[in-house]
Amino acid sequence: MTNANAPDLGPLTWVKGEIDAALARADEGLQDAGSGTSALQFAQTHLHQVRGALSIVGLDGLTQFADTLEQLLGDMIRGEQPADPAHRALARRALAVIGNYLEEIAHGAPDQALRLAPHYLALGAARGLSDAGPVDLFHPDLSRRPSLRTPARTPTEDLATSLRAARSRFERGLLEWLRKGPASDGARAMREAMAEVEALQRATPTHTLWWVSLGFFDTLIHDDSTPDPALKRLCAQVDAQFRRLLAGTPSAPDRLVRELLYRIATSPTHTPQQAEVKACWQLDGLIPEPGAAVSETPIAPLLERLNRQLAQAREHWDAFCSGTAVALAQFDDALEALSLAARPLERPVALRLLDAMLGFARWLRRDPLQFTDAGALELATDLLMLETAFERRPPDADLARRVNIALARLASLQRGETLPEDGGALDLGSAAQSQEKAALAQVAKEMLASLALVEQALDDFFRNQAKREPLQHLHKPLQQIIGALSMLGETDALRLVRDASTRIAGLAHAESSDSPGEFEALAHTLSALGFYIEALPRGNVRLDDLLNPHATQEQPASVQAAGYAAAELAPAGV
Repeated sequence: MTNANAPDLGPLTWVKGEIDAALARADEGLQDAGSGTSALQFAQTHLHQVRGALSIVGLDGLTQFADTLEQLLGDMIRGEQPADPAHRALARRALAVIGNYLEEIAHGAPDQALRLAPHYLALGAARGLSDAGPVDLFHPDLSRRPSLRTPARTPTEDLATSLRAARSRFERGLLEWLRKGPASDGARAMREAMAEVEALQRATPTHTLWWVSLGFFDTLIHDDSTPDPALKRLCAQVDAQFRRLLAGTPSAPDRLVRELLYRIATSPTHTPQQAEVKACWQLDGLIPEPGAAVSETPIAPLLERLNRQLAQAREHWDAFCSGTAVALAQFDDALEALSLAARPLERPVALRLLDAMLGFARWLRRDPLQFTDAGALELATDLLMLETAFERRPPDADLARRVNIALARLASLQRGETLPEDGGALDLGSAAQSQEKAALAQVAKEMLASLALVEQALDDFFRNQAKREPLQHLHKPLQQIIGALSMLGETDALRLVRDASTRIAGLAHAESSDSPGEFEALAHTLSALGFYIEALPRGNVRLDDLLNPHATQEQPASVQAAGYAAAELAPAGV
């Protein structure tokens, strides 16, 4: 299931390369417009593999997105939708969105599939679906259960009689709400009836539905807007479950619970019940910043271009702060170009910061004498924050909060006000964290380069055991890896490398007689080490999970799923 706060990167780390390759092959099929349906079928086959792997890994919202795209390709193959350039272009953009979302997740982003909503709605519209909505992408962990503070209440009369009386009150409230809307007491009457049912059903398997419904009706009580058809249908579905309860066939459909939770998650919190529901299912972590989406432009080259432009803008600002007056206009132009180039990234927090910095630069251009040391430091800090916004991992809530502080400080400077001395300390501290992360990424890159030398020499030896001599020169790259892991305090990985170094030293002697099975074990160990080092800058991966992906005990189910996902991506005959 989806966990917004800490996605399990272990299974994804194992299969992401294969998923990326399958996405690339699907894109090739969509580009081949001259081959008719055969190219579309080729694309659909590889997309189906991606969809299966995503389902096993546990990215439920992204799986739904991929499934809808696969169905669109099926419609095009059957002639139910035109396989014209517009539909092919839409499908290709959706493939890029899947790849970009996975890239962000792999770099530590929370699983907030609602960021896919604009593209998902476009796919639904292309298929002619009228009921596709963001809630389709909303998948909180329904295995969670609320904690019961008090036991189920014993009815003062027969249970069935109590439930029938509660449903009668509920239906009267529903009818009043449908007729008069939020101006009536209908929502409150439904909530009171639901509280009666929840108290009587605390010891039953369907209790979660009634407990969540309390929070849902709290949102209705405080919602002044006119009820929309989807909201009316949702209330009718709750009433239908009420009817099933009275008939002795109670149920709590996952889809209904998800829709109720979605309404609660996307509404302001007014009551303790709403707050408890949000806390139980970590709903706040599933809701992205307003306007946040996933770029349909390949994200790696886009971020590379943006960071190059950002470096140029920083050079112009540093030059202006050093006394080169003409550099201010160059800084203004560089920020404007950067703002335009950043729009496809779909990160509102970065655009807000860029717009504020651009406004500050133009304010300075009108009167350069307003320049102060405080302004120079503030812009330098904002440039560092912008660098954080252009990382592979999309901005988190903390960066959004710090950007809001930065916008207020820039506005204060333009009003001629003195900034508080400690107001920007958090920004600088976070910038230092960003620099530390960048340094860790560089160390990991160097370790991977050394590890590649080791793996290449071993691969040559495994193919031809006469090539022992190169093994004698692997001491240096192995020592470089050991030194870096020692500096980072990675004791488990350090122990693994030292053990591998000892085994490689044994292989370097002509009298060694290792079996192919031992060769394979050493290769597996170094491969897992490579995945672990690659994941170090973003965290959330355990070395044991990579060394034992198929363990059936003491391992999360999602780690065991990695092997199944890999098999899904490599079916026979493909």
